[in-house]
Amino acid sequence: MKEKGAGTGKSTVVNGGDSALRPALAKGRVVAAAAILLVTLGSAGPPAAAEAAGAYCSGDSLVSRKLAAGTTWQLCWHIDDVKGLVLDKVAFQGTRDTAPIQVLNSIAPVQMQVPYDIGTAEFEDLIGYGFGRYASDMTRAECPGGRIVTTHRAYTDLSGRWVEKNQPVLCVREMSRGLAYRSEWHTGTDQPLVTAQGTVLALSFMSAVGNYEYETSYRFADSGQIDVGMGATGEVNPSIWTDRANLEALNYGWPIGTGDRDYSGSHYHSAVWRVDFGIGGRSDMKVEQSDTAWTGKRGGPSAMLVTRRKTIRTESLLNIADRREWRVYSPASRNADGHPRGYDIVFGKNDTYPAHPSLRNALAFTRRKTCEQLPMYNNDVSCANETLMDYANGEKLTDPIAWVNVGFHHIVRDEDQSPMPVHWQGFTLYPHDFSAQSPITPAVRAGRNGFVATENEQARTMAPSRGSATTLRLARSTIVAGSRPLVTVGVRPSDAGQIAAGVLTVKDGARTLVVSDIRKTDHGSRRIRLPALPAGKHSLTVAYGGSAQVGTSTSAAAILTVTEAAGNR
Repeated sequence: MKEKGAGTGKSTVVNGGDSALRPALAKGRVVAAAAILLVTLGSAGPPAAAEAAGAYCSGDSLVSRKLAAGTTWQLCWHIDDVKGLVLDKVAFQGTRDTAPIQVLNSIAPVQMQVPYDIGTAEFEDLIGYGFGRYASDMTRAECPGGRIVTTHRAYTDLSGRWVEKNQPVLCVREMSRGLAYRSEWHTGTDQPLVTAQGTVLALSFMSAVGNYEYETSYRFADSGQIDVGMGATGEVNPSIWTDRANLEALNYGWPIGTGDRDYSGSHYHSAVWRVDFGIGGRSDMKVEQSDTAWTGKRGGPSAMLVTRRKTIRTESLLNIADRREWRVYSPASRNADGHPRGYDIVFGKNDTYPAHPSLRNALAFTRRKTCEQLPMYNNDVSCANETLMDYANGEKLTDPIAWVNVGFHHIVRDEDQSPMPVHWQGFTLYPHDFSAQSPITPAVRAGRNGFVATENEQARTMAPSRGSATTLRLARSTIVAGSRPLVTVGVRPSDAGQIAAGVLTVKDGARTLVVSDIRKTDHGSRRIRLPALPAGKHSLTVAYGGSAQVGTSTSAAAILTVTEAAGNR
Protein backbone atom coordinates (compact mmCIF):
# COMPACT_ATOMS: atom_id res chain seq x y z
CA MET A 1 0.00 0.00 0.00
CA LYS A 2 1.40 3.37 -0.97
CA GLU A 3 1.86 6.13 1.56
CA LYS A 4 0.36 9.50 0.75
CA GLY A 5 2.44 11.24 -1.85
CA ALA A 6 4.24 8.15 -3.16
CA GLY A 7 4.14 7.75 -6.90
CA THR A 8 1.44 10.36 -7.47
CA GLY A 9 3.05 12.34 -10.27
CA LYS A 10 4.69 11.87 -13.63
CA SER A 11 8.44 12.32 -13.72
CA THR A 12 10.82 13.07 -16.53
CA VAL A 13 14.60 12.99 -16.63
CA VAL A 14 16.77 15.77 -18.01
CA ASN A 15 20.54 16.32 -18.41
CA GLY A 16 23.16 13.76 -19.23
CA GLY A 17 24.23 10.64 -17.40
CA ASP A 18 27.48 9.99 -15.58
CA SER A 19 29.52 9.36 -18.71
CA ALA A 20 32.41 11.49 -17.48
CA LEU A 21 32.81 9.26 -14.42
CA ARG A 22 32.71 5.87 -16.08
CA PRO A 23 36.02 5.91 -17.99
CA ALA A 24 37.92 6.62 -14.78
CA LEU A 25 36.06 3.88 -12.93
CA ALA A 26 36.69 1.36 -15.67
CA LYS A 27 40.43 1.56 -14.99
CA GLY A 28 40.03 0.01 -11.53
CA ARG A 29 41.20 -3.55 -10.93
CA VAL A 30 37.89 -4.79 -9.50
CA VAL A 31 35.10 -3.18 -11.46
CA ALA A 32 31.75 -4.58 -12.58
CA ALA A 33 29.83 -3.76 -15.74
CA ALA A 34 28.86 -0.20 -16.57
CA ALA A 35 26.48 1.38 -14.05
CA ILE A 36 22.83 1.62 -14.98
CA LEU A 37 20.39 4.22 -13.68
CA LEU A 38 16.68 3.52 -13.79
CA VAL A 39 14.25 6.31 -13.04
CA THR A 40 11.29 4.62 -14.67
CA LEU A 41 8.83 6.68 -16.65
CA GLY A 42 5.59 4.80 -16.15
CA SER A 43 5.48 2.92 -19.45
CA ALA A 44 8.41 0.62 -18.71
CA GLY A 45 8.12 -1.83 -15.84
CA PRO A 46 10.82 -2.04 -13.17
CA PRO A 47 13.60 -4.60 -13.66
CA ALA A 48 13.78 -7.80 -11.62
CA ALA A 49 16.23 -6.24 -9.16
CA ALA A 50 13.69 -3.53 -8.33
CA GLU A 51 10.60 -5.70 -7.81
CA ALA A 52 10.45 -5.13 -4.04
CA ALA A 53 10.37 -1.35 -4.33
CA GLY A 54 8.35 -1.57 -7.53
CA ALA A 55 5.56 -3.26 -5.59
CA TYR A 56 5.45 -0.25 -3.27
CA CYS A 57 5.91 2.78 -5.53
CA SER A 58 4.98 3.46 -9.12
CA GLY A 59 7.64 3.62 -11.77
CA ASP A 60 8.16 7.36 -11.75
CA SER A 61 9.06 7.28 -8.03
CA LEU A 62 11.50 4.39 -8.31
CA VAL A 63 15.29 4.79 -8.35
CA SER A 64 17.44 1.71 -8.89
CA ARG A 65 21.15 1.84 -9.59
CA LYS A 66 23.84 -0.75 -10.10
CA LEU A 67 27.09 0.96 -9.14
CA ALA A 68 30.45 0.45 -10.80
CA ALA A 69 31.55 -2.09 -8.17
CA GLY A 70 28.52 -4.27 -8.97
CA THR A 71 26.40 -3.53 -5.90
CA THR A 72 22.89 -2.10 -6.28
CA TRP A 73 20.72 0.40 -4.40
CA GLN A 74 17.00 0.80 -4.94
CA LEU A 75 14.43 3.02 -3.28
CA CYS A 76 11.20 4.93 -3.64
CA TRP A 77 10.97 8.68 -3.16
CA HIS A 78 8.40 11.44 -2.91
CA ILE A 79 8.20 15.08 -1.85
CA ASP A 80 6.33 15.85 1.36
CA ASP A 81 5.06 19.42 1.84
CA VAL A 82 6.82 19.73 5.21
CA LYS A 83 9.69 17.19 5.23
CA GLY A 84 10.76 17.68 1.63
CA LEU A 85 12.53 14.63 0.22
CA VAL A 86 11.27 11.39 1.79
CA LEU A 87 12.86 8.03 0.91
CA ASP A 88 10.92 4.77 1.31
CA LYS A 89 11.75 1.07 1.03
CA VAL A 90 15.51 1.59 0.74
CA ALA A 91 17.22 -1.70 -0.18
CA PHE A 92 20.77 -2.83 -0.91
CA GLN A 93 22.08 -5.75 -2.97
CA GLY A 94 25.66 -6.94 -2.59
CA THR A 95 27.51 -8.70 -5.37
CA ARG A 96 26.73 -12.09 -3.80
CA ASP A 97 23.08 -11.37 -2.99
CA THR A 98 20.42 -12.79 -5.29
CA ALA A 99 18.02 -9.88 -4.65
CA PRO A 100 17.95 -6.52 -2.87
CA ILE A 101 17.63 -6.71 0.92
CA GLN A 102 15.69 -3.95 2.61
CA VAL A 103 17.48 -1.59 5.02
CA LEU A 104 14.95 1.16 5.77
CA ASN A 105 11.21 1.53 5.66
CA SER A 106 11.67 5.28 5.41
CA ILE A 107 13.97 8.18 6.24
CA ALA A 108 13.36 11.94 6.15
CA PRO A 109 14.43 15.17 7.86
CA VAL A 110 11.70 16.22 10.28
CA GLN A 111 13.12 19.37 11.88
CA MET A 112 15.47 22.27 11.24
CA GLN A 113 15.23 24.58 14.24
CA VAL A 114 17.22 27.83 14.12
CA PRO A 115 17.19 29.72 17.46
CA TYR A 116 19.49 32.73 17.88
CA ASP A 117 21.73 32.96 20.96
CA ILE A 118 20.60 36.49 21.72
CA GLY A 119 17.09 35.24 22.41
CA THR A 120 15.22 37.48 19.98
CA ALA A 121 14.35 34.97 17.25
CA GLU A 122 13.77 31.27 16.62
CA PHE A 123 12.94 30.03 13.15
CA GLU A 124 11.27 26.70 12.38
CA ASP A 125 12.69 26.37 8.90
CA LEU A 126 11.24 22.90 8.25
CA ILE A 127 8.13 22.60 10.41
CA GLY A 128 7.12 26.25 10.16
CA TYR A 129 7.79 26.79 6.45
CA GLY A 130 8.06 23.36 4.86
CA PHE A 131 11.03 22.06 2.89
CA GLY A 132 8.59 20.70 0.30
CA ARG A 133 6.59 23.91 -0.04
CA TYR A 134 9.83 25.85 -0.49
CA ALA A 135 11.48 23.35 -2.83
CA SER A 136 13.91 24.95 -5.29
CA ASP A 137 14.27 24.02 -8.94
CA MET A 138 17.20 21.66 -9.34
CA THR A 139 19.58 23.03 -11.96
CA ARG A 140 22.53 21.67 -13.86
CA ALA A 141 24.84 23.75 -11.66
CA GLU A 142 23.68 21.73 -8.60
CA CYS A 143 23.69 18.42 -10.47
CA PRO A 144 26.79 18.31 -12.71
CA GLY A 145 26.97 15.12 -14.72
CA GLY A 146 23.87 13.74 -13.03
CA ARG A 147 20.21 13.41 -13.88
CA ILE A 148 17.43 15.74 -12.80
CA VAL A 149 13.98 14.33 -12.15
CA THR A 150 10.90 16.49 -12.59
CA THR A 151 7.81 15.62 -10.58
CA HIS A 152 4.26 16.95 -10.39
CA ARG A 153 3.71 19.11 -7.28
CA ALA A 154 0.31 19.83 -5.78
CA TYR A 155 0.00 21.50 -2.36
CA THR A 156 -1.43 24.38 -0.34
CA ASP A 157 1.12 27.11 0.36
CA LEU A 158 1.41 29.07 3.61
CA SER A 159 -1.01 31.73 2.36
CA GLY A 160 -3.68 29.07 1.71
CA ARG A 161 -3.37 29.07 -2.07
CA TRP A 162 -3.55 25.84 -4.03
CA VAL A 163 -0.34 25.31 -6.05
CA GLU A 164 0.00 22.80 -8.86
CA LYS A 165 3.06 22.60 -11.08
CA ASN A 166 5.71 20.38 -12.63
CA GLN A 167 9.04 21.01 -10.94
CA PRO A 168 12.57 19.60 -11.36
CA VAL A 169 13.51 18.71 -7.79
CA LEU A 170 15.76 15.64 -7.53
CA CYS A 171 19.38 15.14 -8.58
CA VAL A 172 20.51 11.53 -9.04
CA ARG A 173 24.13 10.75 -9.88
CA GLU A 174 26.95 8.32 -9.29
CA MET A 175 30.02 10.00 -7.78
CA SER A 176 33.49 8.95 -6.77
CA ARG A 177 34.05 8.49 -3.03
CA GLY A 178 37.78 7.95 -3.26
CA LEU A 179 39.64 4.92 -1.97
CA ALA A 180 37.35 1.94 -1.38
CA TYR A 181 40.04 -0.43 -0.08
CA ARG A 182 43.74 -1.18 -0.33
CA SER A 183 45.78 -4.14 0.89
CA GLU A 184 49.41 -5.13 0.39
CA TRP A 185 48.93 -8.30 2.42
CA HIS A 186 49.88 -11.37 0.40
CA THR A 187 48.82 -15.00 0.40
CA GLY A 188 51.63 -15.68 -2.03
CA THR A 189 54.45 -13.83 -3.70
CA ASP A 190 52.56 -13.75 -7.01
CA GLN A 191 49.62 -11.76 -5.59
CA PRO A 192 49.52 -8.10 -6.70
CA LEU A 193 48.35 -5.08 -4.71
CA VAL A 194 44.60 -5.21 -4.16
CA THR A 195 42.98 -1.78 -4.41
CA ALA A 196 39.97 -0.02 -5.92
CA GLN A 197 38.22 3.31 -6.00
CA GLY A 198 34.64 3.45 -4.76
CA THR A 199 31.48 5.28 -5.78
CA VAL A 200 28.23 6.44 -4.21
CA LEU A 201 24.72 6.90 -5.49
CA ALA A 202 24.06 10.53 -4.53
CA LEU A 203 20.57 12.00 -4.16
CA SER A 204 20.06 15.69 -3.43
CA PHE A 205 17.13 18.06 -3.01
CA MET A 206 17.18 21.84 -2.43
CA SER A 207 14.91 24.08 -0.33
CA ALA A 208 15.18 27.87 -0.01
CA VAL A 209 13.74 29.14 3.28
CA GLY A 210 14.24 32.84 3.94
CA ASN A 211 17.93 33.72 3.74
CA TYR A 212 18.99 30.08 4.18
CA GLU A 213 19.13 27.42 1.47
CA TYR A 214 19.29 23.76 2.46
CA GLU A 215 20.47 20.68 0.59
CA THR A 216 19.05 17.37 1.75
CA SER A 217 21.70 14.83 0.77
CA TYR A 218 21.93 11.03 0.82
CA ARG A 219 25.00 9.16 -0.36
CA PHE A 220 24.56 5.42 -0.76
CA ALA A 221 28.00 3.82 -1.01
CA ASP A 222 28.87 0.68 -2.97
CA SER A 223 29.90 -0.83 0.40
CA GLY A 224 26.40 -0.51 1.89
CA GLN A 225 27.15 2.61 3.94
CA ILE A 226 24.63 5.48 3.97
CA ASP A 227 25.78 9.04 4.66
CA VAL A 228 22.93 11.36 5.63
CA GLY A 229 23.56 15.10 5.44
CA MET A 230 21.98 18.51 5.59
CA GLY A 231 23.95 21.35 4.01
CA ALA A 232 23.14 24.97 4.84
CA THR A 233 24.16 27.87 2.61
CA GLY A 234 22.63 31.13 1.38
CA GLU A 235 23.15 34.34 3.35
CA VAL A 236 23.77 35.32 6.96
CA ASN A 237 20.66 36.74 8.62
CA PRO A 238 20.28 40.35 7.44
CA SER A 239 18.27 41.45 10.48
CA ILE A 240 19.95 40.04 13.62
CA TRP A 241 22.99 42.07 14.67
CA THR A 242 24.00 41.79 18.32
CA ASP A 243 25.72 45.19 18.43
CA ARG A 244 22.23 46.73 18.05
CA ALA A 245 21.14 45.18 21.38
CA ASN A 246 21.87 46.37 24.90
CA LEU A 247 24.15 43.39 25.53
CA GLU A 248 27.84 42.57 25.16
CA ALA A 249 27.87 42.06 21.39
CA LEU A 250 30.80 39.61 21.27
CA ASN A 251 29.10 37.27 23.74
CA TYR A 252 26.22 36.70 21.31
CA GLY A 253 27.74 37.24 17.88
CA TRP A 254 30.87 37.88 15.84
CA PRO A 255 32.06 40.95 13.91
CA ILE A 256 31.94 40.61 10.13
CA GLY A 257 32.89 43.31 7.68
CA THR A 258 35.26 46.17 8.39
CA GLY A 259 36.34 46.71 12.00
CA ASP A 260 34.44 45.72 15.14
CA ARG A 261 31.14 47.26 14.21
CA ASP A 262 28.68 44.77 12.72
CA TYR A 263 28.19 41.69 14.92
CA SER A 264 26.15 38.97 13.21
CA GLY A 265 24.18 36.81 15.64
CA SER A 266 25.38 33.33 16.60
CA HIS A 267 22.72 30.64 16.30
CA TYR A 268 21.93 26.93 16.22
CA HIS A 269 20.89 24.60 13.44
CA SER A 270 19.20 21.59 15.05
CA ALA A 271 18.48 19.02 12.35
CA VAL A 272 16.44 15.94 13.25
CA TRP A 273 15.81 12.91 11.04
CA ARG A 274 13.14 10.26 11.54
CA VAL A 275 14.64 6.87 10.64
CA ASP A 276 12.35 3.85 10.35
CA PHE A 277 14.48 0.71 10.05
CA GLY A 278 13.10 -2.29 8.21
CA ILE A 279 16.12 -4.58 7.90
CA GLY A 280 15.30 -7.60 5.79
CA GLY A 281 11.72 -6.34 5.50
CA ARG A 282 11.17 -7.29 9.14
CA SER A 283 9.48 -5.47 12.00
CA ASP A 284 11.38 -7.26 14.79
CA MET A 285 14.13 -4.62 15.13
CA LYS A 286 16.20 -4.59 18.31
CA VAL A 287 18.40 -1.75 19.58
CA GLU A 288 21.71 -2.53 21.26
CA GLN A 289 23.96 -0.03 23.03
CA SER A 290 27.66 -0.80 23.47
CA ASP A 291 29.90 0.96 25.99
CA THR A 292 33.63 0.34 26.16
CA ALA A 293 35.72 1.24 29.21
CA TRP A 294 39.29 0.73 30.36
CA THR A 295 39.52 -1.92 33.04
CA GLY A 296 42.57 -0.27 34.62
CA LYS A 297 44.54 -3.41 33.72
CA ARG A 298 46.94 -4.32 30.95
CA GLY A 299 47.30 -7.53 29.01
CA GLY A 300 51.03 -6.98 28.62
CA PRO A 301 51.98 -4.26 26.14
CA SER A 302 48.48 -2.82 25.79
CA ALA A 303 45.61 -1.84 28.05
CA MET A 304 42.56 -4.08 28.48
CA LEU A 305 39.28 -2.45 27.50
CA VAL A 306 36.00 -4.23 28.13
CA THR A 307 32.86 -3.73 26.02
CA ARG A 308 29.49 -4.30 27.63
CA ARG A 309 26.30 -4.44 25.60
CA LYS A 310 22.72 -3.92 26.62
CA THR A 311 19.44 -4.06 24.78
CA ILE A 312 17.38 -0.87 24.88
CA ARG A 313 14.05 -2.35 25.92
CA THR A 314 11.95 0.79 26.51
CA GLU A 315 11.51 4.09 24.73
CA SER A 316 14.61 6.09 25.57
CA LEU A 317 16.32 9.47 25.19
CA LEU A 318 20.06 8.92 24.73
CA ASN A 319 23.26 10.90 24.39
CA ILE A 320 26.71 10.46 22.88
CA ALA A 321 29.55 9.33 25.15
CA ASP A 322 33.12 8.27 24.49
CA ARG A 323 33.27 4.74 23.06
CA ARG A 324 29.48 4.41 22.92
CA GLU A 325 27.77 2.88 19.91
CA TRP A 326 24.24 1.94 18.89
CA ARG A 327 23.26 -0.90 16.59
CA VAL A 328 19.83 -1.60 15.16
CA TYR A 329 19.43 -5.18 13.98
CA SER A 330 16.89 -7.83 13.04
CA PRO A 331 17.22 -11.13 14.94
CA ALA A 332 15.35 -12.93 12.16
CA SER A 333 17.25 -11.55 9.14
CA ARG A 334 20.64 -13.32 8.94
CA ASN A 335 23.63 -12.99 6.67
CA ALA A 336 25.42 -15.97 5.10
CA ASP A 337 27.49 -16.43 8.27
CA GLY A 338 24.32 -16.75 10.34
CA HIS A 339 24.72 -13.36 12.05
CA PRO A 340 21.81 -10.93 12.49
CA ARG A 341 21.86 -8.14 9.92
CA GLY A 342 22.17 -4.67 11.36
CA TYR A 343 23.29 -1.08 10.96
CA ASP A 344 25.19 1.19 13.37
CA ILE A 345 24.20 4.83 13.90
CA VAL A 346 27.47 6.79 13.79
CA PHE A 347 27.78 10.42 14.86
CA GLY A 348 30.47 12.95 14.03
CA LYS A 349 30.63 16.45 15.50
CA ASN A 350 27.37 17.19 17.31
CA ASP A 351 26.11 20.13 19.36
CA THR A 352 22.81 19.24 20.98
CA TYR A 353 20.62 22.19 22.03
CA PRO A 354 20.31 22.50 25.82
CA ALA A 355 17.38 24.92 25.98
CA HIS A 356 14.61 22.69 24.59
CA PRO A 357 13.81 19.20 25.94
CA SER A 358 13.10 17.77 22.49
CA LEU A 359 16.56 18.82 21.26
CA ARG A 360 18.71 18.02 24.30
CA ASN A 361 19.43 14.44 23.27
CA ALA A 362 21.42 13.20 20.30
CA LEU A 363 19.25 10.13 19.82
CA ALA A 364 15.84 8.83 20.82
CA PHE A 365 14.16 5.52 20.17
CA THR A 366 10.38 5.35 20.31
CA ARG A 367 7.78 2.73 19.53
CA ARG A 368 6.56 3.03 15.95
CA LYS A 369 3.28 4.92 15.75
CA THR A 370 2.08 6.31 12.45
CA CYS A 371 0.88 9.61 13.91
CA GLU A 372 4.28 10.43 15.47
CA GLN A 373 5.90 12.19 12.53
CA LEU A 374 7.49 15.42 13.81
CA PRO A 375 9.52 15.93 17.01
CA MET A 376 7.76 19.25 17.77
CA TYR A 377 4.42 20.77 16.72
CA ASN A 378 3.29 17.40 15.40
CA ASN A 379 0.50 17.96 12.87
CA ASP A 380 -1.21 14.54 12.78
CA VAL A 381 -4.65 14.78 14.37
CA SER A 382 -4.15 11.49 16.25
CA CYS A 383 -1.32 13.01 18.32
CA ALA A 384 -1.54 16.70 17.46
CA ASN A 385 0.95 19.10 19.05
CA GLU A 386 2.79 16.30 20.83
CA THR A 387 6.56 16.39 21.00
CA LEU A 388 9.34 13.84 21.16
CA MET A 389 9.10 14.06 24.95
CA ASP A 390 5.51 12.77 24.70
CA TYR A 391 6.52 9.94 22.37
CA ALA A 392 9.36 8.71 24.61
CA ASN A 393 7.17 7.88 27.58
CA GLY A 394 8.78 4.61 28.64
CA GLU A 395 6.66 2.16 26.65
CA LYS A 396 8.11 -1.18 25.63
CA LEU A 397 10.28 -0.61 22.57
CA THR A 398 8.94 -2.60 19.63
CA ASP A 399 9.41 -1.80 15.93
CA PRO A 400 11.62 1.17 16.92
CA ILE A 401 11.85 4.56 15.28
CA ALA A 402 15.17 6.38 15.64
CA TRP A 403 15.09 10.18 16.01
CA VAL A 404 18.60 11.38 15.16
CA ASN A 405 19.39 14.93 16.30
CA VAL A 406 22.53 16.54 14.89
CA GLY A 407 23.13 20.12 16.01
CA PHE A 408 25.53 22.70 14.64
CA HIS A 409 26.27 25.89 16.57
CA HIS A 410 27.08 28.52 13.99
CA ILE A 411 29.37 31.39 15.01
CA VAL A 412 29.38 33.54 11.89
CA ARG A 413 32.76 34.31 10.26
CA ASP A 414 34.01 36.90 7.80
CA GLU A 415 34.11 34.08 5.22
CA ASP A 416 30.31 33.61 5.49
CA GLN A 417 29.71 36.61 3.22
CA SER A 418 28.53 36.12 0.46
CA PRO A 419 27.08 33.66 -0.44
CA MET A 420 27.77 31.59 2.65
CA PRO A 421 29.95 28.49 2.07
CA VAL A 422 27.89 25.39 2.78
CA HIS A 423 28.25 23.90 6.26
CA TRP A 424 27.22 20.29 6.84
CA GLN A 425 25.65 18.33 9.66
CA GLY A 426 24.59 14.72 9.57
CA PHE A 427 25.37 11.13 10.50
CA THR A 428 26.24 7.76 9.01
CA LEU A 429 24.36 4.47 8.88
CA TYR A 430 27.15 1.92 8.89
CA PRO A 431 26.44 -1.71 7.91
CA HIS A 432 27.11 -4.10 10.80
CA ASP A 433 26.99 -7.75 9.69
CA PHE A 434 24.54 -6.83 6.93
CA SER A 435 26.75 -8.98 4.68
CA ALA A 436 28.93 -11.95 5.60
CA GLN A 437 31.88 -10.20 3.93
CA SER A 438 32.32 -6.76 2.45
CA PRO A 439 29.91 -6.59 -0.47
CA ILE A 440 32.77 -5.29 -2.63
CA THR A 441 35.30 -7.97 -1.64
CA PRO A 442 37.37 -8.80 -4.75
CA ALA A 443 37.46 -12.41 -5.94
CA VAL A 444 41.10 -12.85 -4.89
CA ARG A 445 40.06 -12.32 -1.25
CA ALA A 446 36.76 -14.19 -1.30
CA GLY A 447 38.25 -17.00 0.79
CA ARG A 448 39.20 -14.69 3.64
CA ASN A 449 36.28 -15.15 6.01
CA GLY A 450 37.11 -15.93 9.61
CA PHE A 451 40.43 -17.47 10.63
CA VAL A 452 42.32 -18.87 7.67
CA ALA A 453 45.86 -20.15 8.29
CA THR A 454 48.40 -20.23 5.49
CA GLU A 455 52.05 -21.15 5.42
CA ASN A 456 52.92 -17.47 5.12
CA GLU A 457 51.02 -16.52 8.27
CA GLN A 458 52.69 -16.73 11.63
CA ALA A 459 51.39 -15.65 15.00
CA ARG A 460 52.82 -12.27 15.86
CA THR A 461 53.59 -11.65 19.51
CA MET A 462 54.92 -8.62 21.27
CA ALA A 463 57.22 -8.69 24.23
CA PRO A 464 55.28 -7.98 27.42
CA SER A 465 55.96 -4.71 29.16
CA ARG A 466 58.31 -4.74 32.15
CA GLY A 467 57.14 -4.22 35.72
CA SER A 468 57.04 -1.15 37.94
CA ALA A 469 56.69 -0.15 41.58
CA THR A 470 54.34 2.65 42.67
CA THR A 471 54.33 4.48 45.99
CA LEU A 472 52.01 7.02 47.60
CA ARG A 473 53.30 9.33 50.35
CA LEU A 474 51.13 11.70 52.41
CA ALA A 475 52.36 15.24 53.07
CA ARG A 476 50.54 14.96 56.41
CA SER A 477 48.93 11.87 57.89
CA THR A 478 46.36 13.92 59.88
CA ILE A 479 44.48 16.94 58.58
CA VAL A 480 41.41 18.97 59.56
CA ALA A 481 38.12 18.51 57.69
CA GLY A 482 37.83 21.02 54.87
CA SER A 483 41.54 20.82 54.04
CA ARG A 484 42.69 19.30 50.76
CA PRO A 485 45.31 16.60 51.30
CA LEU A 486 48.53 16.62 49.30
CA VAL A 487 50.15 13.37 48.20
CA THR A 488 53.34 12.54 46.32
CA VAL A 489 53.18 9.66 43.86
CA GLY A 490 56.31 7.84 42.75
CA VAL A 491 56.59 5.35 39.88
CA ARG A 492 59.80 3.39 39.36
CA PRO A 493 60.11 1.10 36.30
CA SER A 494 61.84 -2.22 36.92
CA ASP A 495 64.00 -1.46 33.91
CA ALA A 496 66.00 1.63 34.78
CA GLY A 497 66.25 2.55 31.11
CA GLN A 498 62.50 3.04 30.75
CA ILE A 499 60.39 6.12 31.49
CA ALA A 500 57.26 6.06 33.65
CA ALA A 501 54.56 7.89 31.69
CA GLY A 502 50.84 7.23 31.80
CA VAL A 503 47.70 7.47 33.91
CA LEU A 504 47.53 7.72 37.71
CA THR A 505 44.31 6.89 39.56
CA VAL A 506 44.09 7.87 43.22
CA LYS A 507 41.38 6.08 45.22
CA ASP A 508 39.88 6.26 48.68
CA GLY A 509 39.02 2.62 49.16
CA ALA A 510 36.96 1.79 46.05
CA ARG A 511 36.05 5.42 45.29
CA THR A 512 38.07 7.28 42.66
CA LEU A 513 39.25 10.68 43.87
CA VAL A 514 41.54 11.92 41.10
CA VAL A 515 42.68 10.73 37.67
CA SER A 516 45.91 12.44 36.63
CA ASP A 517 48.91 11.94 34.36
CA ILE A 518 52.57 11.34 34.98
CA ARG A 519 54.86 12.61 32.24
CA LYS A 520 58.44 12.20 31.16
CA THR A 521 59.25 15.59 32.66
CA ASP A 522 57.99 14.43 36.09
CA HIS A 523 60.99 12.07 36.30
CA GLY A 524 58.95 9.42 38.10
CA SER A 525 57.46 11.64 40.83
CA ARG A 526 54.29 13.75 40.86
CA ARG A 527 52.51 15.77 43.56
CA ILE A 528 48.69 15.66 43.46
CA ARG A 529 46.24 17.76 45.48
CA LEU A 530 43.18 15.68 46.42
CA PRO A 531 39.65 16.95 47.09
CA ALA A 532 38.54 17.62 50.68
CA LEU A 533 37.41 14.47 52.51
CA PRO A 534 34.95 13.98 55.39
CA ALA A 535 36.11 13.32 58.92
CA GLY A 536 37.33 9.79 59.60
CA LYS A 537 40.05 7.43 58.41
CA HIS A 538 40.70 7.05 54.70
CA SER A 539 42.68 4.31 52.97
CA LEU A 540 44.38 5.94 49.98
CA THR A 541 46.04 4.08 47.12
CA VAL A 542 47.29 5.04 43.68
CA ALA A 543 47.32 2.81 40.60
CA TYR A 544 49.71 3.41 37.71
CA GLY A 545 48.11 2.39 34.39
CA GLY A 546 51.35 1.39 32.70
CA SER A 547 52.53 1.84 29.11
CA ALA A 548 53.78 -0.32 26.26
CA GLN A 549 57.19 -0.44 27.97
CA VAL A 550 56.32 -0.25 31.68
CA GLY A 551 53.86 -2.51 33.49
CA THR A 552 51.05 -1.54 35.84
CA SER A 553 51.39 -1.41 39.61
CA THR A 554 49.42 -0.25 42.65
CA SER A 555 50.81 1.33 45.79
CA ALA A 556 50.35 0.10 49.32
CA ALA A 557 47.59 1.89 51.23
CA ALA A 558 48.40 5.05 53.15
CA ILE A 559 46.04 5.90 56.02
CA LEU A 560 44.87 9.49 56.21
CA THR A 561 43.04 10.70 59.31
CA VAL A 562 40.66 13.63 58.89
CA THR A 563 39.53 15.28 62.14
CA GLU A 564 36.54 17.49 62.78
CA ALA A 565 37.20 21.22 62.56
CA ALA A 566 37.47 22.90 65.97
CA GLY A 567 34.12 24.68 65.67
CA ASN A 568 32.28 21.43 64.86
CA ARG A 569 33.45 19.39 67.85
